[in-house]
Amino acid sequence: MGPLGDLSQQAGRGRDLPRPAPDRDGARPAGVPILPLHGQGAFLGREVPVFGDARLVRDRATGERLAENLGDAGGLVMRGNGAVSVGADVGLAAARMWVLEHSAEINQKAAATGNPSPISDEEFSYWDSVSEEILRRIWAYMKS
Repeated sequence: MGPLGDLSQQAGRGRDLPRPAPDRDGARPAGVPILPLHGQGAFLGREVPVFGDARLVRDRATGERLAENLGDAGGLVMRGNGAVSVGADVGLAAARMWVLEHSAEINQKAAATGNPSPISDEEFSYWDSVSEEILRRIWAYMKS
């Protein structure tokens, strides 16, 4: 089960969502950055940050450090603890997590086969400009 839990069941219709390989948080801590290699990857920022402290976030000070590491990114990998994503509402955050899972898988495969090439600045700007629209569509798909 991914960091979203069993969201397909929680969404109300029990639809099986496509899931990436089980190792969703392994790419970046293993030295493979999660970069926007595909359009939707831009929804996460130029590179997904990693919160390097593998302990649980259980107090305000640690949470504030995590938030600082997140910065303007759409998600963050928590070394040893999965990932977190953000959005203006729960739907956007959940959709962004779905994108993060797929981006991690794409980056891991690309790194294993050669030299990953992120999308261009122009492409990044385009995808960033349509992110909310596309994330809302992803959320609708997840709930269906």
